[in-house]
Amino acid sequence: MPDPLPGRPARPGSVDLAALRAVYGSTVLCPCDANQAAWLTAAMEDIPGVSYLRTCRGDTPVIYQPAVAASAAAELLNGHDG
Repeated sequence: MPDPLPGRPARPGSVDLAALRAVYGSTVLCPCDANQAAWLTAAMEDIPGVSYLRTCRGDTPVIYQPAVAASAAAELLNGHDG
């Protein structure tokens, strides 16, 4: 059977975000391609607290070259609990 959602996660991102939202100080990372996934895997070592790397499944096109991956990251939302 072919993959019904090629290049997409197996479940909606809102499920992951909801689960990690309950963990104080957690960081959710969602790379768009393999180059960003590799860079973020290494960068997670320097992020304090719990870090979760959410990857896609299947073949996804390369969007950023390795040299661009480090400068292409963007913080979408910074939450403050407590």
